[in-house]
Amino acid sequence: MSGLKTAFGIQSSWQPLKQKWEATTSVWNDPVSREFEENFMVPLAAQINQTQNALEELANIIAQAKRNVR
Repeated sequence: MSGLKTAFGIQSSWQPLKQKWEATTSVWNDPVSREFEENFMVPLAAQINQTQNALEELANIIAQAKRNVR
């Protein structure tokens, strides 16, 4: 699977979870939910963004390497 396809797959998997979490916070809004968000959702979102950026960069490097081989 190419880096860009993988990055898209990660994003398409993250979006439903993010939407469900947003819906959940409309009915679960207390210190525990805020702690959960701070400890899990925020770091997960940051890690997903970093992973997507790294995969896109890797895809570009691989594409350049393929062009150089030809």
